Amino acid sequence: GAWVRGGAVDASLLPPLCRALCDRAMAALCDRLLTDEDKDVVAAAAEAVAGIGKVLGPPALSPYAERIAAAVAQLLTQEHTCQEQERDEEAAPGLILDEDEDHDTPIWEALTEIMIGMSRTLGARWQIHFDKLLPHLTRYLNPSHPTGSTQAMAMAILAETVHQLEGAAAIYVQQLLPLALRCSASEDATCRQNSTFGLGVFGQWGGAIAIAQMQPILSAIQARLDPTKEDEGSVRDNAYGALSRLVLAHGAALPLPSILPALLAALPLEEDPGENAPALRALMKCTHGEGTRPLMAAHVPALLVAIARCVGTDALEASVLDEARQFVAWLHSQGAAQLEGIVMAMKEE
Repeated sequence: GAWVRGGAVDASLLPPLCRALCDRAMAALCDRLLTDEDKDVVAAAAEAVAGIGKVLGPPALSPYAERIAAAVAQLLTQEHTCQEQERDEEAAPGLILDEDEDHDTPIWEALTEIMIGMSRTLGARWQIHFDKLLPHLTRYLNPSHPTGSTQAMAMAILAETVHQLEGAAAIYVQQLLPLALRCSASEDATCRQNSTFGLGVFGQWGGAIAIAQMQPILSAIQARLDPTKEDEGSVRDNAYGALSRLVLAHGAALPLPSILPALLAALPLEEDPGENAPALRALMKCTHGEGTRPLMAAHVPALLVAIARCVGTDALEASVLDEARQFVAWLHSQGAAQLEGIVMAMKEE
């Protein structure tokens, strides 16, 4: 059945046969994660663990979280047995010797999948382990470290983990926000994209720390929307998503008169369709809110068009579609005649 992120971990939630099979599989996979000498085997084990978590949820992963975190720590510090043959014995721990080598790719992809998978499944239950892994991750984002795919994946893990931990991640924002600000201007497009996503989630859950740094955050996001920069579409979409998350969290504390029309004009976001959800939620929240409703009044027709366009792309998850339906029903309750007039005046799109 369906499971909830960070939900109950009671073994009885799984049927007895499923529990027995899960335990056998997880024990074997954790053994491969911790001890196998082949990188591809370790990477495959990590992907399999993440896959089990997607299907069975917290009861499947929680008993093995400590062993999984131990394997991740070994891989991040390059002290795992599968890395010994290729590690320069004189190199400092935790430094990638040649990030362009193919043998590093499966390890980093597996690290990304398993760490993000653990946070998506266990939620705040993963935090105690993330605390210990954080120093190993942030060293890859030091200015002295070469830019490129390694930094991009490290930032992806950090940003997505904070996204999953939500309010519990506020304690990390002061440390991570400066890293995202710097890496959002990286020469690597994927690093810019992941860091821009990070600016949104760090700002969303950063509370007073984020408010104090709001001008640098907005400036960094605006740089990714500058048409003269010729940034990739996926980076721009993440910039709009970041703005949306800031609006959701901080509302009228932001320069909404310039942000709201920009969001409306950008929808639907096509390169990264997942960012349509926070954008629509932000715009609907501003229409609902008494303090921001006057700013949205003139934009309601454009918002209805944006909702229709986004629904037409099939990019929205069911929960967002339900919220959109409830929003339109609420608009109708506020004034049926006015809403009908708006709809009649809208273009066919």
